Amino acid sequence: MWRCIFCNLSSSQHVEQVIGDSEIENRLVQSYKRSFNGFAAIFNDQQKEKLLDMKEENARDETGHRTHTTSIAGGREVQDVSFYDLTKGTARGGVPSSRIAVYKLCGADGTCSGSNTLAAFDDAIADGVDIITISIGGSNALEFLKYPIAIGSFHAMEKGILTSHSTENSGPRPRSIASVTPWLFSVATSTIDLQFIDKLILGNENTIIGKSVNTFPSNGTKIPIAHDTCFYNFGQKMVKDYLIAQSYIKYTKFPVAEILKSEIFHDTTAPRIASFSSRGPNSIVLDIMKPDISAPGVDILAAFSPLAPPSGHVTDTRKASYNILSGTSMACPHITGIIAYVKSFHPNWSPTTIKSAIMTTTKPVNDTYNDLAGEFSYGSGNANPQLAVNP
Repeated sequence: MWRCIFCNLSSSQHVEQVIGDSEIENRLVQSYKRSFNGFAAIFNDQQKEKLLDMKEENARDETGHRTHTTSIAGGREVQDVSFYDLTKGTARGGVPSSRIAVYKLCGADGTCSGSNTLAAFDDAIADGVDIITISIGGSNALEFLKYPIAIGSFHAMEKGILTSHSTENSGPRPRSIASVTPWLFSVATSTIDLQFIDKLILGNENTIIGKSVNTFPSNGTKIPIAHDTCFYNFGQKMVKDYLIAQSYIKYTKFPVAEILKSEIFHDTTAPRIASFSSRGPNSIVLDIMKPDISAPGVDILAAFSPLAPPSGHVTDTRKASYNILSGTSMACPHITGIIAYVKSFHPNWSPTTIKSAIMTTTKPVNDTYNDLAGEFSYGSGNANPQLAVNP
């Protein structure tokens, strides 16, 4: 027998089609009505297959984003994990003993409606959660009363619940930060002390080194190089590499290259703010400084959904239980884990006290004025959970 939990009204119609009206009462085992309209039912194998063939919106993670961010905040400790032998070791979330509730906001097409966002906040508050983490947002800052995440997090704050929020990936453009609400804990992205590099070996044995996560060994295979290639917004080193490659392509009848599997090096320049991390200042209220803080969010190894292609491309048929991803979405749950860690020592502290403790005990960020953003790129600094317990 197979047990399944349904979480929307249309599911009941599918159950009637699979089981039949006469058996429904005997197959229903639990009703969940506190914060969502759902129920659990039991099916045999034949009914299970019939049900799975029916197309329906569901809560399964088909992109991997939800699984990845959730495991960063509170994933259990798992030994001997890697992404195709890259970064092999033990993985664990910020607070492995935490209990996690996940609320669905976005549809299969990736759109996240304001009504669903407010409903998710409402449900989380009703369920009595201690912390909310939300790694979604918009590309532009909105006025507080027009922004569903700002409205929902305000009501959460009234109930003593602190909300951590990703700042989006629109940097390094100034005023690109969308998370500008004062009661949100807005998180920027910093690098970690591991750097993934990839080598491109041209047919003339010249080697170009870049940053990439490539899991495929070349096994000596050389592939043709396209002649028409566009490059833009490159730094000085990348321009030099581009000229080397173009010179080889121009004067070679059949240019080829070999792409090696990624290697890992220790990055002595970390932590630095990622170029994609959205920058301040606050475009709605200039007096409120944003972002609030920074946390690791580049090349993060965490759990991943086996339903999602690891590369994000529909043609990728691989399945992976762990994946390496980058973004402010990855930085945000790091702060969530730290909030939970501090709250475990000080359960009676208010959200603002916890936020203040974390912000006033940070570590410095390197290269902070390279793009003249300074504090508008990293906020108060890189989070330091050990010091935050006793600020």
